[in-house]
Amino acid sequence: MWPLPSKVGAGRIFGRGKPAGWRHRAGGAVLGVAAALAAGLLAATGAFERLELKALDLLFLLRCPHIPSPQIVIVGVDYESLQALGSSWPWPREYHARLLDRLREARAVGLDFLFTQHSAPGQDRLLAEAARSAGNVVWASHFSLIKEAQFVIESQTAPIAIFRTASPHFGFVSLPLDRDGVVRRVAPMKLYHDQVFRSFSLVVLERASSAPLVMTPRGMRRGTDGPIIPSDRDNTFLINYVGPPRTFPQIPYHKVLRGEVPPDAFRDKIVLVGAVSSTLMDSFVTPFFSPLYSNELMAGVEVHANAIDTALTGRYLTRAAPWINVAILLVLGGAVGAATAALRARWAVILCGILGLGYAACVIGLFLAKGYWLNIIAPAATIPLALACTGIYRFVREERLKAVARRSLERYVSVEVAKEILERGDEVELGGIRRRITVAFCDIRGFTTLSEHHSPEEVVDLLNRFFTRISDPILRHGGTLDKYIGDAIMAFWGAPVARQDDRIRAVRCAL
Repeated sequence: MWPLPSKVGAGRIFGRGKPAGWRHRAGGAVLGVAAALAAGLLAATGAFERLELKALDLLFLLRCPHIPSPQIVIVGVDYESLQALGSSWPWPREYHARLLDRLREARAVGLDFLFTQHSAPGQDRLLAEAARSAGNVVWASHFSLIKEAQFVIESQTAPIAIFRTASPHFGFVSLPLDRDGVVRRVAPMKLYHDQVFRSFSLVVLERASSAPLVMTPRGMRRGTDGPIIPSDRDNTFLINYVGPPRTFPQIPYHKVLRGEVPPDAFRDKIVLVGAVSSTLMDSFVTPFFSPLYSNELMAGVEVHANAIDTALTGRYLTRAAPWINVAILLVLGGAVGAATAALRARWAVILCGILGLGYAACVIGLFLAKGYWLNIIAPAATIPLALACTGIYRFVREERLKAVARRSLERYVSVEVAKEILERGDEVELGGIRRRITVAFCDIRGFTTLSEHHSPEEVVDLLNRFFTRISDPILRHGGTLDKYIGDAIMAFWGAPVARQDDRIRAVRCAL
């Protein structure tokens, strides 16, 4: 019966026995938090912003399209209308004047065309008189930006004076592009030369409702006690797209112009008139530009329809505050670090996967239910980063423990046996096992008489040299040093690692 001391059990060396102590778990949590802070720092520099925007697009694709507001109708200049009325663009302004006569029943008519230059004689007057008579027209203006190495020039183009006199309502149709060229937001207002200009979408909405837009210290409000239109630090709000292109009903321009659509169809509606044909180059990339739906650009007039729908229904999207996203990173990083320090590698990876999937489910659920947008890329990067950092820490710690155990084992067994014990790990049984072994004893003949004739210092020196000389062949032949008994040494073969030739090794060692 040969006992293996539990203090050198290989199971403890590899973390397979007693779980990691609270100090190691705390150390793992600290490393996880450090990894989270590193991911947060990268996020603060904008390293993940493009991917976060793509994740927002994916959330739109996962969500079923909303039913658009029935109050919004688009009269589109489509390919069919270009063929019916003449493909030479722009059309005579007489067409738009006749169209406005057909749209008198609408609450507001937003003309998504730029009338910034004079037309043929008489044409401007016809359109201005039609707009004055309708009393519900909103014109479009435009901001342009020219960036050069030495200067930046911004200019604004407004409708010509005759149109502004007929109907003083106009708003800018310029849409801000995110860094990847996608339109996801609209600016409700813009300060230009100490004058506040409002967006086309909100001016149309104001014209259609009895609640004017009011500026407050917290932002723009619909009416004196209406809801605040939320805006980010860049003075924009996210468009809650109802769906892919052509989700809003579109009526061909030429059918309205020719009276094929009854005027009642536009009664109390918000009508947007604009180009929907791709040949007129007024299209944009939106979150729904994806093979999951169709690689189709969305007409600018429909982007404005989505912006109006967002403000009209109050279904605003809210992005989580930076401190909330940072807190999430810290919690995830600390949890992953503590789990990696305490669990076996396989279970730590499984737990991290469950944690990541659970967080992704929360992000999707909050977006679908509340329109709440949490960062997903930075947390997704934090989990493997924390796992890697804590895994490296654990590897270094276990390698240090292995080195200590190896040094302890090599005092009793050969280097090869010690290496095999460490490599086999849990296969080495703790406690007693019954096994056939070969035992060798060796002592100094006449040691008692010898020690009586020498000083204690000389005896100790003799024993040290003797045990050093006698231990070397024992270890060289794969034996295990069991104990020193006075002047005797005891060694055995067959444990803790058994070999086919243990008896032969013992005899060779004795010789």
